[in-house]
Amino acid sequence: MNEGDTGVFDCPSNGTLQTVWGDSTYTGDSSICTAAVYEGVITVEDGGLVSFDVSKGQAEYGSGSANGVTTESYGEWNLSFTLNK
Repeated sequence: MNEGDTGVFDCPSNGTLQTVWGDSTYTGDSSICTAAVYEGVITVEDGGLVSFDVSKGQAEYGSGSANGVTTESYGEWNLSFTLNK
């Protein structure tokens, strides 16, 4: 991924939850599919297409818990992504 990229990722049904760092804005190495479950865009059971935008990194990323996913906080990272709902 590069800053300014946009994309669509096809998350499989019954996928495995993976690590996510951030809360609505995520580190570039976070799982797109797990972030989408966290935000309620898709479910683990159904999967689906997820649209995202890549942007410059942030100095800090928050954490949260929703929809059976707990995200982690993190410090500075060079790339970020957000989901399009």
